[in-house]
Amino acid sequence: MIIINKKSLFCFLFLYFFIFLHSLYSFPIKLKNIFIKQNKTFSYINSLIVNNKLEEAESFLFSLLKKNYNQKLCFLMLGNLYIKNENYYLARENYQKALEKFKQKDIKIFLYKQIINTFDSYENLYEIIKILNEAYINKCFDLELLVLTSFFYEKLSIKEKSIAFLKEAYSMEDNNFDVNLNLIDFYNKNLDYDNAIFHFNQIKQLHPKFYNKNVDLAEIYFKKNEIKKSYNLCQEISEKVINYKLFELLGNIFYLEKKYDKAIEMYKKSFMLINNNFDLNQKTKNSTGFKSKKTEFNEFNEKENLLINLYILAKKTKNSLLLKNVLKEIKKGKTEVLKTINSLDSIVKNF
Repeated sequence: MIIINKKSLFCFLFLYFFIFLHSLYSFPIKLKNIFIKQNKTFSYINSLIVNNKLEEAESFLFSLLKKNYNQKLCFLMLGNLYIKNENYYLARENYQKALEKFKQKDIKIFLYKQIINTFDSYENLYEIIKILNEAYINKCFDLELLVLTSFFYEKLSIKEKSIAFLKEAYSMEDNNFDVNLNLIDFYNKNLDYDNAIFHFNQIKQLHPKFYNKNVDLAEIYFKKNEIKKSYNLCQEISEKVINYKLFELLGNIFYLEKKYDKAIEMYKKSFMLINNNFDLNQKTKNSTGFKSKKTEFNEFNEKENLLINLYILAKKTKNSLLLKNVLKEIKKGKTEVLKTINSLDSIVKNF
């Protein structure tokens, strides 16, 4: 039995979209270079917002609205102000008012992005999709909005819509790194490995350094049962970079080949790269244990998978020291692994 690690592509994408949405907070400041700078009044208001003088800026904007002075820009600036003040409901309300008044396509695209930014990405998914579809119908979209629309449809498990928007993004810019990466993730999760490999080759041409550092293609070959290709690619990658995912995959390969000692060695290397100072062979009691609050959530899950793999191999090879240290580490972590290994005991006996 083997426990294959949760795939890094989804984690990477999750982090990518989080960073993308978060980056929109800084966009209002950049927007001044488009047209705010052209107007001394709004340039001054923008400086108030940048310097956190939000009440003064709000009061100024309200006075301009009473005078019917450039309302569309007032609403946009109020949206920026409330975003910075983390009052997302008022930010959304003002961005929507600005959206009704602006005619310029690039500004409307910006406003749609800002409106999406006022939502929690885990809630209100149908409302987000409604807004994104409105942008699409009104032909106010760019590559990023297409990828975002695909992302949120994927969160709703509407696969046909998700892939349709990704394909349209690809038709707009087939050499775009992020579009190809999203297509890899979609095809990989839906077991369409040939298409995933095709887009990996696109990335290989666009960003050779990323390709050389990525274990995901080797994992796809592993899932296709093309073990030799997977192993050769791992060897190629190992000449350029060493990371925990690489060693775990090598552990999986050696496990399938029944080279259990090598599998244990690879799993331990993987675990120690995540957990830096922890050594499963040491007999001292001061192992560092989990650092879950300081690591990304995907690395925390990797630890669980590695510990389960090491537990199975320790039982199979009757390595008592390894088993003792693995159990110590499992009990130290507040996870479901302890429950898992209890159910695994009956499986291990059948090896």
